[in-house]
Amino acid sequence: MKTIAGLFDNLDAAHAAVRDLRDLGLPSSDVSLVAHDVTGAYSQSLDRADWSTTPAPQDATATGAGMGAVLGGLAGLMVGLGVLVLPGIGPVLAAGPLATVLGGIFGVGVGAVGGGLAGGLLGALVDLGVPPDQAPFYAEGVRRGGALVTVHAADELEEPVRGLLNRHHAVDVERRAADWRANGWTGYSPTAQPYTGEQVAAERRIYGLADSVGMISSYDDDETYFRRHYDEAYAATSLDYDAYRPAYVYGQSLRADPRFKDYDWERVEPDARRDWESRYPNNTWADFKLAVRTAWENVKATIR
Repeated sequence: MKTIAGLFDNLDAAHAAVRDLRDLGLPSSDVSLVAHDVTGAYSQSLDRADWSTTPAPQDATATGAGMGAVLGGLAGLMVGLGVLVLPGIGPVLAAGPLATVLGGIFGVGVGAVGGGLAGGLLGALVDLGVPPDQAPFYAEGVRRGGALVTVHAADELEEPVRGLLNRHHAVDVERRAADWRANGWTGYSPTAQPYTGEQVAAERRIYGLADSVGMISSYDDDETYFRRHYDEAYAATSLDYDAYRPAYVYGQSLRADPRFKDYDWERVEPDARRDWESRYPNNTWADFKLAVRTAWENVKATIR
């Protein structure tokens, strides 16, 4: 048996993956979910609804458009569904065996304090069989606002499960961790302060996920374009492609930032430069701004 994990940038994608995992024949007892709930929207919805007898609410002011349908769908697919509080992360929506390991969520109810294992979510993931070298990446991804799906599957289902998670755009956690390290991250800590709603929103903007301007293309969707640009503009430098990757990611994030929705590059650049220099003090703006601008203009063109 293998434990396979997939980190997603939003609950919709995680829900779709869980649904297709069930269609693949995996029992609900082998599938887990944990998703950051910094806004409290999931707990509010769960607190108001009896998922076993009533459909999910469609109150956009409390749950966001479509969230009720997502939660109702998850309630029908997974073993248990509730909210608990994890050290270093804060409130999360959780279901399945992972929720059981985290703190006995079943029968405890909304608002329970979980994470009895040393290390909270990190310890629970390792206990379930997630490789210790990757578990910190998944825990940090949830801390920053993500949704994590874990699957306990027979060996012969490993490749089909991984393929399914990838089709639903699971995050490349090693690349994502490289981005975090470039921005000063030194590793997951269960004693860290949980992210605030503002910090989660900022994280989402970095990866083109700001709700106020809609979903835009992911980095993976555009990587071929960026690698070609690197070959044309930077291949002769002493730095490899990975050194410029944060600049391309950052350029995408600018177009997802509602402050710059209708800006041209000349208006964006002063703010972009100040923010870049605060994030990456060792990476001179003049050396990286072409990559930032190229990504910003590419994304801008795709969503007009």
